[in-house]
Amino acid sequence: MQRSTFFRFQPLFWLLIVGVCAGSLAAWSWLENEQWRGVSTHVDQPIAWANVPQGGVNLPSLHLEAPEVISRTLDTAKAAGFYWLRVQFPWEDIEIHAKNDFRDYRHDYNGDGTVDQNDAISAWTKYDGIVAAAQARNLQLIVRLDRPPSWARQNLPMESFRVAKREQDPGSTGPPDNYADYGDYVNAVVERYRGKVRFFQIWNEPNYGHEWNWADPNPAEFIELLKLGYTRAKAANPDAIIIFPSLTPADGFDWQAKNDLEFLAQIYERGGAAYFDIFSAQGYGLGQPATENRYVRPVLNPDGSLKRDKLWQRPLDSRTDVTRVVLLREVMERYGDEHKAVWISEFGWNSSPVATQYGAPVSEEQKAQYLVEYLQRARQEWPWLGAMNIWFLRPGVGFSPEDPTIHFALLKSDWTELPAYSAVKSYLNQAPQLGIGRYQPTDLLWQNSDVYVANWWGERLSVESTGPIELEVDGKVLTTQSFEGELGQHQLRIRGEWQTLTISRQRAWWWLWASIPFGLWLGLLLALKRFWSVLVRKRTV
Repeated sequence: MQRSTFFRFQPLFWLLIVGVCAGSLAAWSWLENEQWRGVSTHVDQPIAWANVPQGGVNLPSLHLEAPEVISRTLDTAKAAGFYWLRVQFPWEDIEIHAKNDFRDYRHDYNGDGTVDQNDAISAWTKYDGIVAAAQARNLQLIVRLDRPPSWARQNLPMESFRVAKREQDPGSTGPPDNYADYGDYVNAVVERYRGKVRFFQIWNEPNYGHEWNWADPNPAEFIELLKLGYTRAKAANPDAIIIFPSLTPADGFDWQAKNDLEFLAQIYERGGAAYFDIFSAQGYGLGQPATENRYVRPVLNPDGSLKRDKLWQRPLDSRTDVTRVVLLREVMERYGDEHKAVWISEFGWNSSPVATQYGAPVSEEQKAQYLVEYLQRARQEWPWLGAMNIWFLRPGVGFSPEDPTIHFALLKSDWTELPAYSAVKSYLNQAPQLGIGRYQPTDLLWQNSDVYVANWWGERLSVESTGPIELEVDGKVLTTQSFEGELGQHQLRIRGEWQTLTISRQRAWWWLWASIPFGLWLGLLLALKRFWSVLVRKRTV
């Protein structure tokens, strides 16, 4: 009787085992993503432009400010420890009126009561001043090259819904009718500032309709623009470093923006890797903590409630979070481009008192905490990530008090320092922060001194040199050129000439963790086989 009962329920027993194995495998996969996806434990070779000073900040309206405000802005940025200043040199503000016309006669500059060509001044003057001011303070500019003038953008898509979108969004822009005109503009800017500015970003968010004339963003068309900008920049200055424009994080369900991961993959498939030296990405938190490592989540509204419209279409949200950069990096690695660094063009948290399109609001104190934690996390987990540019320093000309973007700022418009400014300043003005990676003295990170002092995070450190050096970790002089201790923050001091410094960590019990999925897959297959055999045998009885 007991055998008969067991035989009757044996298929259910094995089906339960199948469910347990499948559920355990899903749980393992989820935990692996949560804890380790994108986390590096070591680096085999130095990555060009990854080991640079980390701190950067966006100054989106700097070219609209008076000279005295520009000086104060740069002094404030330098005092905070920022090394990189990401600025715009808009094409529409340089070659304003016509092809090869670099004059500005939009205002009554000569005071005769009329606005005409007699008012012409050089359109370069203000940009020359910005470059000179940055050089005087030993600050590096990252110059964004986009926004064509109206004369270069006449043949716009005229479908009614696209026209309506441009009317609703008058600040939108897009590529010119003739891409060669853009190449000429890039060449003119790079040539003028040769020896003064090296870092140029070609375009911005090309997968977003706002930056593409509200037409459908097209990877093939963008490749043409990118190639032209790259080749003309290199012709003007072979030492120029070309930065890929950061993509709008998007899942592709909205017609206004193409999926950034698919867009990037198509760029690589069309040979786009040849036309940029550094990749860039965005890292907005959208209300989430800087330490979050979640790649999918239920779709939520800005106030945190479940988003029910179109829930059937997108039940899980993988559109954007602070770890979106990891998914982009995986695309780079898939196409063999892992030797290039990634820079963050924009990142930040919005402290608006109410929920906005920028996610759930955070307090000023949380914003400060998250900014520093994201900087720290990059050093600890992503050795391929270099400069990180916060969005942004201060709302100046062009920002309305009602504009919710002002709540990303580190300073108020009256120059009042917010907690975020103080926190970032405290972090950046310490000794350099090193993380997992492989460093060389030629990196921009190092001081010109016989003694190098830094903080580092990891558990293993080794130094290679051609001659004798003195190595000190946590205040203790080492008898060898290597160190192994607890995972965490340490202090470093090197006296003498050295060649390479390597910092790494290891995954505890990694071999046991890695063997779990194999055991679960084996158990799942055996349970399925046993379930099927019992089911067949039962039917034949």
